[in-house]
Amino acid sequence: MSFLLPATTLVLVVLGALCLFMAMEHDRRTQAIRSRQTAGRPVLVSGIEVQTATQTQKS
Repeated sequence: MSFLLPATTLVLVVLGALCLFMAMEHDRRTQAIRSRQTAGRPVLVSGIEVQTATQTQKS
């Protein structure tokens, strides 16, 4: 019985770390996909249209 708490804690910490790294990888992939989709389009920041670096180079 004294082994149950440390084992459960270890399993939960490992599971939490796994979920954290999966979320970070998903965020990285999502940002890469979105940056490819919005390349060359103006970006809206708080309702204000802002030119990206690629747009200013083309102008």
